[in-house]
Amino acid sequence: MGSYNISTSIGQIDISFEGAFTPENAQNFVKDFKTEVTKVNPATCHLVLDGTRLAISPAQMVDLLRNCFAMYQGMGFKRITMNPGSNVVLRMQVSRLAKEAGLTGFELK
Repeated sequence: MGSYNISTSIGQIDISFEGAFTPENAQNFVKDFKTEVTKVNPATCHLVLDGTRLAISPAQMVDLLRNCFAMYQGMGFKRITMNPGSNVVLRMQVSRLAKEAGLTGFELK
């Protein structure tokens, strides 16, 4: 089961992910994330995603992950970076889904 931690500061939202997410985990994350975004102005905010302990998303979760990227894009974040760690497959998966979602201002670390 996956977990996440969201912290908000002036001009930045930091999110760390761990494990493999279920649809229920994803729904809870989206709800919590939307609550945190109300504390900042996404147009002037840097979204930092730490996926160094994130597992590769199973097939049934790919659409939900793509939808999260589309959500970030729709909120208008100034800059989005993600560190997928050393997992090459996860790096490729995230890169592909970010492109499919039309995510701009996105950078893999």
